[in-house]
Amino acid sequence: MERADLILADSESTRQDIVELLAVPIQKVEVLYPGVDGAFQRVEDPGKLSQVRERYALDSPFLLTVGTIEPRKNLVALLEAYAELKRGNLIEHRLVIAGGLGWRYEAIFSRVSELSLDESVSFLDYVPEEHLPALYSLADVLVFPSLYEGFGLPPLE
Repeated sequence: MERADLILADSESTRQDIVELLAVPIQKVEVLYPGVDGAFQRVEDPGKLSQVRERYALDSPFLLTVGTIEPRKNLVALLEAYAELKRGNLIEHRLVIAGGLGWRYEAIFSRVSELSLDESVSFLDYVPEEHLPALYSLADVLVFPSLYEGFGLPPLE
């Protein structure tokens, strides 16, 4: 970092982290925001939607969160909020969590059982990028409860 003429960060948050945590002069760090592939458009094709719905067994309206299953994604808080909505009969939607396993994920799965949500929460594991546009299009709501992100792609997608 000391020898670099320029350091690129993918967000202002990451830029601030580099400056504060690594003691890099702010003028050496520029933000270059990422983009997403043009394939991330609303999917209207009934065949594509049906294919993704069937592949992931999405037979009811659902809330969707996409990201690695780990503590910084704040999934325990999401599960607790979702449980409150279910207890109050304020929502009929399933909660669908799409993402591969990260670190310290065990508590997230445990919390589903503790909150008696086993029948209402679906874990899809990693979803290939080519399925994501249809998955987003099928969801009624995208939830992004992350506690710490340099830059979060799912809302942009």
